[in-house]
Amino acid sequence: MIKLDAGNVTRQDLILIDPENILAAGEANGRWQSDVNANADYDVATLVKSYENEGGQRTPVEVRRLADKRVQLVCGFRRHRAAMQYNKLHPESPMKLKCVVTTCNDEEMLRRNIVENHERKATTPIDDAHNHRRLRENHGWTDARIAELYHYSVPYVNQIKGLLDLSTEIQQKIHDKEMSVQAGLAVKDLPVVEQKEVVAPEVGMPVTSTPTTAVILERVREKKIAVGGRQARSMANVRKLLDRFTDSAEPQSVQDFGHLFLKYIKGVYTDDTMEKKMKELLVPKLAQAA
Repeated sequence: MIKLDAGNVTRQDLILIDPENILAAGEANGRWQSDVNANADYDVATLVKSYENEGGQRTPVEVRRLADKRVQLVCGFRRHRAAMQYNKLHPESPMKLKCVVTTCNDEEMLRRNIVENHERKATTPIDDAHNHRRLRENHGWTDARIAELYHYSVPYVNQIKGLLDLSTEIQQKIHDKEMSVQAGLAVKDLPVVEQKEVVAPEVGMPVTSTPTTAVILERVREKKIAVGGRQARSMANVRKLLDRFTDSAEPQSVQDFGHLFLKYIKGVYTDDTMEKKMKELLVPKLAQAA
């Protein structure tokens, strides 16, 4: 293996290195699964075409020197993968990677990789949640510091911690944008077995399909209500309950009552106004029933 003794290089020094001689550790990639997904493969293939048709690599990668004088990739994992793929396809004329040598520790390496990926919008909420945990557990970062780095709010950083409580299967769905973060956060409080049940395909749908966010939220609601969990009811839930006890009432009356009740809960009506409207709505019906 070729070892690099970079000497007193500066941030602007550009060198060429065989990609085979660059350590590309997955844990340094700032991603949940180190680019293992269909979109990453497509991006790498696109970069290979670019190397073939546009005169090679345009943007250098960043590497750092290790204690044994080898170099480790800091930023540019897809460019590195593309160079490796290019050399497999063109063994007669392999390329070398343009590299900038920088000095940084493990924490700074992760931070730089996160910043580059975030600026390129190349990560998902699942990537973010796992990176946040690495910053907390490995480097002692607080939620406030993480929020500042990402330009997120502190409540959002705290909220997406919950994605790490999901099964790997569901995390993958969110990572692949088959399922929303909203749905994932609703599902996270359920046991793993029930998590799988609420994201199961609807009847008649392909086995690989994922229900819509609305369907998942309703399934979660039903699960929590069934065990007496504190779960807000939807308008449909309210009407369903009222229908059970007002069989003789006109459907429109039930609907009006439901809307009136929800507005009261939301604070649209004062107590006095609510009392007045309830009398207007219900007293004539009760008198008629008597």
